[in-house]
Amino acid sequence: MLANSFFPQPPEANLEDIQDFDYEAHHNRMRAYRNHNLNMPADDKDPSCQQITPREFQKALLGAKAGKAPGNTGIPNQVLHLAFGALKPLLLPAMNFCLSHGIHPNNWKTSITVALRKSGKDDYTKPKSYQPIALLDTIGKVMESIIATRLSYWVEHYHLLPMDHIGGRKMRGVEHALHLLMECIHSIISSRTTTRKAKVATLLMLDVSGAFDNVSHERLLHNLKKRQIPTQVLDWIKEFLQHRKTVIKLPEFTSAEMDTPTGIPQGSPLSPILYLFYNADLIEELSNGGQTMGWIDDVGLLVEGDSAEANCQRIENMLETAYQWADQHASVFAPEKFVITHFCKDKKQDLTAKLHTRGITIEPAETIRVLGIHLDSRLTFLPHARKLESAATKRLGAMAAIAGSTWGFSLIDMQKVYLGATGPHSKGLGSTSSYTASPEPGNAGGWAEMRGSGNDRGPVTQAQPLTLSSSYHQCSSS
Repeated sequence: MLANSFFPQPPEANLEDIQDFDYEAHHNRMRAYRNHNLNMPADDKDPSCQQITPREFQKALLGAKAGKAPGNTGIPNQVLHLAFGALKPLLLPAMNFCLSHGIHPNNWKTSITVALRKSGKDDYTKPKSYQPIALLDTIGKVMESIIATRLSYWVEHYHLLPMDHIGGRKMRGVEHALHLLMECIHSIISSRTTTRKAKVATLLMLDVSGAFDNVSHERLLHNLKKRQIPTQVLDWIKEFLQHRKTVIKLPEFTSAEMDTPTGIPQGSPLSPILYLFYNADLIEELSNGGQTMGWIDDVGLLVEGDSAEANCQRIENMLETAYQWADQHASVFAPEKFVITHFCKDKKQDLTAKLHTRGITIEPAETIRVLGIHLDSRLTFLPHARKLESAATKRLGAMAAIAGSTWGFSLIDMQKVYLGATGPHSKGLGSTSSYTASPEPGNAGGWAEMRGSGNDRGPVTQAQPLTLSSSYHQCSSS
């Protein structure tokens, strides 16, 4: 049951458009764009693959985090770090041979899938109550990290992916994505319609079921080739994807080895950048009708209009494009998990318009969760502040249960727990985007309301010194 749940059979991808695709004509259009907009040198028009350098190898191997669980060989990253000098003359030539001949050894493609129980589940006889964690071979991950770094460089240097595809890319993070989204929303709701009403911004967050597991290898390789990834790397990636195996491991049981012929492997440093290439067409096609924001497998669609109802009609038309992409990419959207929210300054605007798609009616939500931040329709951030306060209160309560004036952790240890678990929540550091000015004049926003008039320290902040000082006597006497 776990195998069927963790590695379901994906739908067939519609590959009809691949058969007669003119790659050279597409590449020429990409070169013309770069020549016109980027002023690139004549000898640097296309990505090219060179041998793996000693510096690349050293950065990938020593950059692997210590303490990570090893794969089927049982070799931890700490051992690779200590044996770097002895491994370099052996592994570097071997990896260059693998790259030049399109080889990824089978023992590097065999993983361990650990099934961990999800907290708060009532019935652990159901496969959905378990979370799969993939443990890959550490040496193989060094090779994968090198290829991932090269792909990332080509993406930025040659502009191979849409600018709206933000997640998993160098020098871009959650803060960047949230500020970009907030700037777009503020720009829309600060403008006026022809009748002097405030415009409405509508944000829809799409949900793709089993994004990594349903990746079609043929479609992925086509997308990579279309975006000018060198043939040598394409051959290696094709071998990297094929003939993968895993065993499912529980505390009391280890399954027999089984094939995982579809998807891209979870836990590989190469998987995120590969998925960016996989759904890049979706980001580009949807951006023709609105503004998009891609974060790995999360896609947000933002449209503007004179009313929420008009926005919903636009989104319904654009979703047909998304469904066509899903058909070509063996992907499955879950409309019942879509979330939509309307944003507007004007309280007179009707923000109750519903979205209808594939026989499902989606009610507008008062708040929408984007990359960990809860945005409300008036952008007050009050719901987000309340959720942070609630989370911080629970953590402070847990801290009070593990230390007292004469027992438990020391003050120094309690400070570490606080800084790691409670501090960010109690200080409201979910994102700097939550400190943007409120769209409504005279309203200081959610944080001021949570603190109360004239009080800079809310109930959670006031409780922090009391909880931390509960272990003072033990700390001073130790």
